[in-house]
Amino acid sequence: MSARAGDPPLRSRRHPLILRIRRLVARPAVARREGVFLAEGLHLCEEALAADLTPEVLFCAPRLERDPAAARFLARARAADWPLQPIADALWPAVSAIETPPGFLGLFPRPASGGLQALSRAATGAHRHASALRLLGLDRVQDPVNLGVLARSAWAFGCRGLVTLRETVDPYHPRALRASSGMLLRLALATDVPATSLADWCAAERMRVLRLTPHGGTPLRSVRADGRGLLLLVGSEGQGFSPQGLALEAEGVTIEMRAEAESLGVAAAGTIALYVLAPRT
Repeated sequence: MSARAGDPPLRSRRHPLILRIRRLVARPAVARREGVFLAEGLHLCEEALAADLTPEVLFCAPRLERDPAAARFLARARAADWPLQPIADALWPAVSAIETPPGFLGLFPRPASGGLQALSRAATGAHRHASALRLLGLDRVQDPVNLGVLARSAWAFGCRGLVTLRETVDPYHPRALRASSGMLLRLALATDVPATSLADWCAAERMRVLRLTPHGGTPLRSVRADGRGLLLLVGSEGQGFSPQGLALEAEGVTIEMRAEAESLGVAAAGTIALYVLAPRT
C-alpha cells in the first residue's frame, strides 16, 4: 500500500480506505474491536515512529511536503518503510476528528498487550532505590481526556506503566492519545485487568497500593517511602471506585485542601498526587 513518489492523492469519499477511516473516527469502539488505533497529527505520528510502531497506512496532506518539520518526518517515515498515502486537502474534513485537520493520520495495529507482565518488565528497568517505581492505576475513569491527561502526568513524574481496571475507557481512544501528547505510547500498558489479578500481581511484586480518595485518607504529604514500589490508584470523578477497586488492599490517601472545597477533578487530583509521590533525585 506504500505510495510511490508522484502518486496522486485520494479524492473520493467512496474509496474503501476513506470509508474505513470515517467509520473508525465516528465509532472508536469499532477500532478497539478491530485491534487498531488512530494517531492524528505530526507529534503523535512522531511518537509512534519513536516507539517503533508501523502503521497499516499513514495518510498525509501533499501540502506538508513544503513544511520543513513535516518533510523531515516524512523522510524518516519513508526510511522506516511506512506505507504512505496522500489525501487531497478537500477530503481531510471527512476523515479528521479535529476541527482543523493537521494533515497526518496514521492507522496502526495495536501493540500486543503484555498484560501485567509488561508492568513487571517496566519495574525491572526502574531505579531500585526505595519506592522508586511508580505505576498509575485507573478504575472507572470514563472520560478519555482525563485518562490522557493523567497518562501525560504519569510519564512526566516518573511512572513507567499504566494499568486500567475493567470499566475504564480505552487508552487508545483518539482523544486520550491526543490529551496524553503521545505519552501513552511510551508507557507500559496493562488494560482491562481484573482487580483480583492486580491484587495478586502487587503482592508478588511487593507493590504498595495507594488509593486516592477525596476525604478521610492519610494526608498525601505524610506518605513516607518504605522500600516498596508504589502504585497510585485513581477512581472515577463521578462514580468513585468500583466494588472491585475498593476490594483491593490499599492505603487511602487524601490531598489536603480548604474545607469549603468538596473535591478536585480527577485529572487535577491525580496530577497533584503523582507530583507529590514522584521520585526525588
